[in-house]
Amino acid sequence: MFNWKIVTLFFALIAVSACSSHSKNKKKVEINDDLNNTELTISGAVIDHGPQFLAENAQLIIKLEDTSKQDVVSVTIAQQTIHLSAPSPWPFILTYDPKKLEKNGRYVLRASVEVGGKLRLINRSNTLAFNTPEPINIVVSAIHLQK
Repeated sequence: MFNWKIVTLFFALIAVSACSSHSKNKKKVEINDDLNNTELTISGAVIDHGPQFLAENAQLIIKLEDTSKQDVVSVTIAQQTIHLSAPSPWPFILTYDPKKLEKNGRYVLRASVEVGGKLRLINRSNTLAFNTPEPINIVVSAIHLQK
């Protein structure tokens, strides 16, 4: 006599183990403790869809930040400042030290444009730094200035 309960249980176990191994392969950040390289890069472009009035002293600031800790200021892992001389998109290649990443970290890219030390453009939504196809596009928009 054929026992259908055992066959059903067998296939259920296979399905559960397949799902659990699939979710283990999708980590937030891949961190290898044996990294020989001291630096890695993230590349992309910052895009401004607004009017392009670029001042002579405009600077783009790109940051890789860990935002995983609640109620604490985010930790900057890497930062790059680029002098802007052309309209957007503005390409960037951000170099960072993978040893500064934590396994449970939540890493985002932040972009801002300053003119004469005053903030003019920012990205308003989180742009995940990892597990996203490269190149990464970060959209910035104007901040509202107080008069």
